[in-house]
Amino acid sequence: MKVVRIPEERVGALIGSDGDTKEQIEELTNSELDIDDAEVTVESDDPLEELRAQSIVKAIGRGFGIEAALRLLEDNAILAVIDISNFTETSNGKERLKGRVIGHNGESKEHIENTTDTELAIYGKTVSIIGNAANVEIAKNAVEILLDGSSHGTAWQYIEQNQHKLATQPVR
Repeated sequence: MKVVRIPEERVGALIGSDGDTKEQIEELTNSELDIDDAEVTVESDDPLEELRAQSIVKAIGRGFGIEAALRLLEDNAILAVIDISNFTETSNGKERLKGRVIGHNGESKEHIENTTDTELAIYGKTVSIIGNAANVEIAKNAVEILLDGSSHGTAWQYIEQNQHKLATQPVR
């Protein structure tokens, strides 16, 4: 049994309309979710399924929709969370860095997702990534290059130089 804390404003997304999202997670992971305010207790007889359910709950808490979060049920899929606070201390700095990752009209975020076959969620003070473990690592490094203040071109060049490491089979 493990308790996962999620932002209060994400509890509705976790429950879904008429509890359908919560039920779907419980069915697919053979687990039980008990939601008490922003604390979600996850229980399962199978430790692996319990971990998967915890990851899905955490992903929804970090801003992903259910479809993206369910990618975590696939073999070799992981969730990585980058804390923007590690790159700046000010509120303005955090907003600026989130903007760098998102890019003009979402183009930067979309480029990272498309070239690495991952999904990104920028929520609160975090950037989260879901996908195949190898691809998430490359996407994470590209995001950190942007958060460190390097140009978008430098991040794209990093992805391009590591294309050979990307999993060729999509996780989906």
